[in-house]
Amino acid sequence: MDHSEPGMGVPAALRGRARCAYERGRVLAGLRLAAWVLPMVAFAVLLQGDPAARLSVGGALFATAATFGWRGGAWGRAVIPGLLAGAVPMGLPMLARASDAGCAMAGMSCTTWCLAACLAGGTIAGALLGYRAARTSEARLAAFCASGVVAVMTGSLGCLVIGSAGLLGLVAGFGIAAVPVLAVATRRP
Repeated sequence: MDHSEPGMGVPAALRGRARCAYERGRVLAGLRLAAWVLPMVAFAVLLQGDPAARLSVGGALFATAATFGWRGGAWGRAVIPGLLAGAVPMGLPMLARASDAGCAMAGMSCTTWCLAACLAGGTIAGALLGYRAARTSEARLAAFCASGVVAVMTGSLGCLVIGSAGLLGLVAGFGIAAVPVLAVATRRP
């Protein structure tokens, strides 16, 4: 009997149970990873208005993190860096809005101040993840895309404070910083 092919000689029922256990473990790993999203969503809902929008984005973020965690590899390893980078654009507009003195000192409306915070937060997140991608040799583009999706979704929890303008500022800032860094990184061997 040739045993060069994996699973040869193993009963089909045993292979099926092993496959089920393997997939269950991957699903649980994805859910454990996605659990990091829950306190961030709770924090955003408690500190900001319009909980429906934040819960919707938070649910999508949870599902994305769980899926990337289940997928594993570069996708799974990108979730935590994406959450950490996304915490910057999530937190800056919350701080700007909470700081009435900041709005007055800047001589601008709070909407303008929050938009600037979303743009700055997106720029910081994009630079962090672009730098991380430049230093990664394994599946660089997949890791960057996965962490970028998670970061933008996380940041939108805070940038939703001023609606679609905040989201556009976040994405613009992210692209302004990340694209040049990633372009340089992809030219490296």
